[in-house]
Amino acid sequence: MENILKVFSEGLLQFTSGTGLWTLIIFGLMLLTLWKFAWGPIINGLDNRANKIKSDINEAEKAKLDAEKLKQEAQKKLDDATDEAYRIISKSNLQANEQRNEIIEKAHKDISDMKTRAKADIEMDKKKAVAEMKQEAIGLAVVIASKLVRKILTREAHAELIEGFIKDYENKS
Repeated sequence: MENILKVFSEGLLQFTSGTGLWTLIIFGLMLLTLWKFAWGPIINGLDNRANKIKSDINEAEKAKLDAEKLKQEAQKKLDDATDEAYRIISKSNLQANEQRNEIIEKAHKDISDMKTRAKADIEMDKKKAVAEMKQEAIGLAVVIASKLVRKILTREAHAELIEGFIKDYENKS
């Protein structure tokens, strides 16, 4: 603090007209020099910087728009791929259902065919059994009849009966 008071008291900071005029002249020359040599480059530098910032902002906005466009395209492709996947799954499900129905229909048809064949086989076996039973019955009837005929027919009647059969056979041949 003492040093500051000493500077004021010695007159170094006192205003006089001569020093004031020279101060103004030097300030003016300095201002002109700065205006002529420094102000233009500073303003140009600031303008260049402002232009660069505007350009960077425009490029950033363009990049943002491009990124948004790419994002929308990617989303559209993803949606298309999802739709295609759903179509493929739906088509596969339909084909699986059709195949299942075809297999079921074929199984029903095979079962129906097997039933029909089984019924036909049963009917044929039944007819064979009836025919065999008839043959057996006829055979038994012949045996019984021949036993009865032997007892009833005498030798002469039997011989006449055999001769009648032989004549009938000869006439047919």
